Amino acid sequence: MSYKPVPDIVHRPSEALRESTARGDLPPKVLESLESLSMDPSIANVRMSLKEVFVIDVRDVGRGDIYLVTLVTDGVSPEPMALTIKTFDDIADGEALQLGPSGLAIYRNPVGTIPRYLDYRIMVVESDQELRDAGQVIQEIRDDATFKSFRDNLLGITGAGQPLIALATAAADFSMGLIARILKMNQDDQLIYVAGSFDDVFDDLGVKHGLVSHKNTFAKVSYQVEAG
Repeated sequence: MSYKPVPDIVHRPSEALRESTARGDLPPKVLESLESLSMDPSIANVRMSLKEVFVIDVRDVGRGDIYLVTLVTDGVSPEPMALTIKTFDDIADGEALQLGPSGLAIYRNPVGTIPRYLDYRIMVVESDQELRDAGQVIQEIRDDATFKSFRDNLLGITGAGQPLIALATAAADFSMGLIARILKMNQDDQLIYVAGSFDDVFDDLGVKHGLVSHKNTFAKVSYQVEAG
């Protein structure tokens, strides 16, 4: 049976507010105040970057080979699921992955369009076998019929309501499971898996949160959404 990765950390700061709004639980003045804090309409560019990935424990004795997988779903881009896979050889306990001086950009908005909602996934995996070519893995994922179906359905949704959120979540869950199957993952290979979301109305697509960090026994990741 294929391993289905379960997030170690779920970070959805605006989820409760969205649900309360959908139910009509928030007084109009409170809702108006919250919406006034949404992203400045003059913003033209949004970028989400990984700033640090630090391997605390590679589980196996010695050094390990690592996959870094990110997936950001926005529902507005021509390719609505932005997937990156990077490989890192011979990583020791207490070693940071080399992401570059400005970090690793994992999402940029399409020119002229600011998304209303982002679903994002960050997974660090220790491989039990020789690392595969990342480009070939990405192509295999994109060629999968169900992945293509999710992509097409995301392109057909307009607006940023519950249908988009539900579809984006389902698409990301499926995609991460597919990645785990293609990489032949098992539970002991997963060092850390973060599942999160940001929206425009309640948290400025994450811009206002600044640098966000999560850690568990095996790894730490830090990331940030920036706008301008």
